[in-house]
Amino acid sequence: MRISIFIIILFIFSCSSNHLAYKKADIDTYIEFVYGGDVGYFEEKIKFDIWLVKYIGLPNTPYEQLESLLKQRSTELCKNGFHLSNYKETGSVVAHRTPVINRYVEAVIKCNA
Repeated sequence: MRISIFIIILFIFSCSSNHLAYKKADIDTYIEFVYGGDVGYFEEKIKFDIWLVKYIGLPNTPYEQLESLLKQRSTELCKNGFHLSNYKETGSVVAHRTPVINRYVEAVIKCNA
């Protein structure tokens, strides 16, 4: 009996966690998202040293966490540092497959020379 109560409590806490794993989003193009599991980063190269980077989260993911994950991806793209511009936070994502409401952040990233 105690073990089943423990398992139920563990399940409740794991479902309510706001932790979002750092990963590439399972999407085909910058515009074509989101489905339930399509969370993560996605980028589109605009020029040699400029990227449009997006980090898609869940409806309850804090924007601060999404911004931190976006900067983590930017650091991987720009080994000598970067300048972030046109940063935006939003709570709605519309996909052609199924409209959903998920939080995401995006920004234009210019890599330092």
